[in-house]
Amino acid sequence: MRRRFAEHNRDIEMTTAQLRIIARLSRQEGLSQAALAAQVDLEPMTLCRHIDRMVAAGLVERQQDPNDRRARMVFTTAKARELIGPMRARADVIFEEAQAGLSPEVRATLMEALATIVENLSDDARPSRSTAPSTSSKTARAETRRQRSLAVSEETQA
Repeated sequence: MRRRFAEHNRDIEMTTAQLRIIARLSRQEGLSQAALAAQVDLEPMTLCRHIDRMVAAGLVERQQDPNDRRARMVFTTAKARELIGPMRARADVIFEEAQAGLSPEVRATLMEALATIVENLSDDARPSRSTAPSTSSKTARAETRRQRSLAVSEETQA
């Protein structure tokens, strides 16, 4: 799905993945491509193709990591940073429409449930089939879910 954003009297089309990339970079400029791929839940090669298109569109730029000659860091350009405000405004409207009629308590429960689902589906959180999770790992996963829920809530309000 592509979204349109106005920039200097012309529309820019971006995919949902590209929007997530810009949103993540706006909070953490200079991530390596590998770290960025993990944070936006994309395969590294898929992210690389998105970044290639975004570089061509003037939305991001790559720079060599001064600590690792093999790694490239990704930064937003001024053009991308101009789109962040409209992106967040649109996200806020959609978020409010989606939660219309829900009390603050139900919204909090929803965020926690969604964070649990994301955690359950993430590759690094899946327990092996041969062993049941221990109480300490259950506690750690609950804390991770709580932190992700807070992060999701903060991202939508930022």
